[in-house]
Amino acid sequence: MYRILSILSLLVVLAQGVLAQSTVIGFSLGANFSNLVGQGKIEGSKPRFGFCPGIVLNFPTALESYLEVGAYYSQQGVNIKSEAYGADYDALVPYMGAELYKKYTQQTIRTLRYKTNISKHVDYLCIPVMWKQTFGQLYGKIGPWAAFAVDAYSQKKVTINCGADTVIKYDSSKDTTAIGKAFNQSFINKLRKYDVGGAMSVGFQTAIGQGLDLFIDATYKIGFFSVEDEPVNRQSTIRNMYFTISAGLLFVRDRRSRTYRRR
Repeated sequence: MYRILSILSLLVVLAQGVLAQSTVIGFSLGANFSNLVGQGKIEGSKPRFGFCPGIVLNFPTALESYLEVGAYYSQQGVNIKSEAYGADYDALVPYMGAELYKKYTQQTIRTLRYKTNISKHVDYLCIPVMWKQTFGQLYGKIGPWAAFAVDAYSQKKVTINCGADTVIKYDSSKDTTAIGKAFNQSFINKLRKYDVGGAMSVGFQTAIGQGLDLFIDATYKIGFFSVEDEPVNRQSTIRNMYFTISAGLLFVRDRRSRTYRRR
């Protein structure tokens, strides 16, 4: 949370310097539903729910249209869940203490229920540059975006159950051994520190006060590069994909401008 607030504070300061030359400045808060797509996508992956706060600047370019530049803190990633019976004994050995290793035979382990939950989360500073066309109170946007990774985190949870008994409960975030540290670090080492992609958006904007507009929009974004810096091959490539629903306020300085949409 401190990282998010620090970045947003910096963006507000920068926006104030541009405000004298811009027509409209706004703030938004969105919800991300992100996933990883591509041939390397892992079966059982589920979207990550994250937040996407930011600021936006609208520069009038022609009648009813704008160049929109934004800056957002975007929480993205994926959650991978799987469940199986007959767990792999050899795969479980690193998570078992000496007592469990002696207590459960190889044959017994293979009859247990094996659950895993893997989280791979990346937070980006995303900067979209969009062409915005208004149609009365409706609008559409399209354009490219660039993103820079500011935080990355991975976690693996393993739970082994035998009937009502929990044989093993492992959490890599609490593992101070080399195994736990290596799991998170390997993800960070492979991560590409930037991304570039395209976006499309539709929305609704209406006046709610003197010089104040409310907007709500939905945006689809897709990354052009692999999330991993050096994927093993084409079949292992995965890219960012996410859908964002946002709401925010625009502070309109001059509604009389002929470039601002008519009401």
